[in-house]
Amino acid sequence: MLRTFNALPAGGDMADTLYTCYKRANEEALNIQSEDEREAGGSTITAVYIRGDECVFLSSGDSRIYLCRGGSLIQLSRDQNMGALLDVRAGLGDIDWSMAKSAMGRSSLTGHLGMNGGQPCDISP
Repeated sequence: MLRTFNALPAGGDMADTLYTCYKRANEEALNIQSEDEREAGGSTITAVYIRGDECVFLSSGDSRIYLCRGGSLIQLSRDQNMGALLDVRAGLGDIDWSMAKSAMGRSSLTGHLGMNGGQPCDISP
């Protein structure tokens, strides 16, 4: 991501810049995996771009971004794992809360850098 970031022109749209960096890093991870079948996997990722008084963040996986304000931590990113999806389904009434909380595989990622066909990254507005 850093190599792509440094190659892009300065002053562009911050969200577009972060997303371009993410897409290129993801493509590179997938290329490495396709060249060597032993190279499976990927990485969770969080990135924050601050310029002046603006801030944009991106996340994929379950690594979190927090804002510290007034002595409290506020989670800004969403976890991309089965637990988060099950919690949404329980909140909508599709499944029971006890089932959602006790389900096997809650920590399984639904998206990360290098995951082909996974959930894409989240980017702040």
